[in-house]
Amino acid sequence: MLRIGDTVAHFFAMHRPGKIYRIIEKDAGDWMIGGVSSKLLVAEVQHFDNNEIIEYSLSDLRTIDH
Repeated sequence: MLRIGDTVAHFFAMHRPGKIYRIIEKDAGDWMIGGVSSKLLVAEVQHFDNNEIIEYSLSDLRTIDH
């Protein structure tokens, strides 16, 4: 399980590590036959190279040693 403060990278951009700044829960926005779908966990990651903060799906992040 990922936590705030972990060093991570998106699996498509492993060359840009960053630190998890905040984890938020968002609505998926999809409607199913039985009602709404579950919530999505999104992490805001602050990258080390330029301090940019980008939102990623928590399932797309991988922990790395920095």
